[in-house]
Amino acid sequence: MGLTFRPVDAGDAPLLARLTEARWDWLPDPQLAQLQERAQRQAYVDRYGADGEHVVLLDDVPVGRVWWCDDPADRWIVDAVLLPEARSHGLGTEIFATLVASAGDRTVRCSVERTKPRWQHALERLGFTEVSHDEVYAQIIRPPGPLP
Repeated sequence: MGLTFRPVDAGDAPLLARLTEARWDWLPDPQLAQLQERAQRQAYVDRYGADGEHVVLLDDVPVGRVWWCDDPADRWIVDAVLLPEARSHGLGTEIFATLVASAGDRTVRCSVERTKPRWQHALERLGFTEVSHDEVYAQIIRPPGPLP
């Protein structure tokens, strides 16, 4: 068993609602969180397509969602969010390592919030390097090849 992924389906609405609540808990109104999540999701669908959205399962139990998109040269890891009880146990690193390992000959690309330097450092241990940044995000890439 261990870590697996499957496409999101209509039955995942309760999980997605819990993830929205956990992700946007700092917003003063739950309706703002839902609005923000809908806008973000629509932006992902518009840019990357809907088929990249996956439920993260740990021993067949849903614990999060990850969105990735492949093109011939690149794998874009667009977004990942875990339930609070699944955080801080190395699962995020395991998710990214799995997606890197399965990317084949693709360069893996993603963004990291600059307010999360520990997470960026964890990804650097997987071979990612920063290529640019703005006030909010660092853009990082990992060339094809085996994990360190």
